[in-house]
Amino acid sequence: MPEEAFLPIRDSKMQGIPEFAQALNYGGAPTLRHIVLYAGGGKSTWERTIVDFDVAQISEAKILGAKLVREITLLSNGGHQARLSRCTRPGEWVESEVTWLRYKAGADWTDNGGDFDDTGPPAVLTYDEPTITGEHEIGGLLAFVEDAIESRGGIVSLITRLSDETPDVDTGASWFAKGHAQSWRLVVEYTAPNAGRRSIPRSTKRGSTTPRAPSRPAHPHASARAQQPIRRRR
Repeated sequence: MPEEAFLPIRDSKMQGIPEFAQALNYGGAPTLRHIVLYAGGGKSTWERTIVDFDVAQISEAKILGAKLVREITLLSNGGHQARLSRCTRPGEWVESEVTWLRYKAGADWTDNGGDFDDTGPPAVLTYDEPTITGEHEIGGLLAFVEDAIESRGGIVSLITRLSDETPDVDTGASWFAKGHAQSWRLVVEYTAPNAGRRSIPRSTKRGSTTPRAPSRPAHPHASARAQQPIRRRR
């Protein structure tokens, strides 16, 4: 079955700690991470990520499966559980303006750190972070793609975060953002629409097949004329 790898149309991280970072935008960051770090007896860093993928081009296809693929560059206590949630503002948040507090300039999130729906459908997807760096796949995103096609204009909008954001120990993962050769991507398996049907050529562009126009019927006296001798003038 065919597969399509969709790169993000926008992505960013959102930082809740330190407090001054809540108003900062990270839409141009080359790497993203959901992570919690500790220093001086308290939480020193707290980050989540947000991403939109546009799968509208396969909206007529039957979706068979979907997975998120990331190239993990850094792990802090790998193996901990993380979450993928459907962001409830697909296509609304602005990459160059999104922060922990706002999804775009002048528009606050309902809840700091991004608006998301864990009850679904699609319900939140939980998974364990890997224990080594390198390519890592998160399966089970079929429902997110189907929901995006049916109800969100083809936009798969996700917020990722740690399941336990108060682990009392450094925890999290980092990966490449859009624009990088190893950017994270949404890989969708599908059956193409009208698969197995013979297509009827319609185009008249160069290289296409078009039916010939029927030839004109012969003149009823054409054969008789052909047999008459040709008279020359003297």
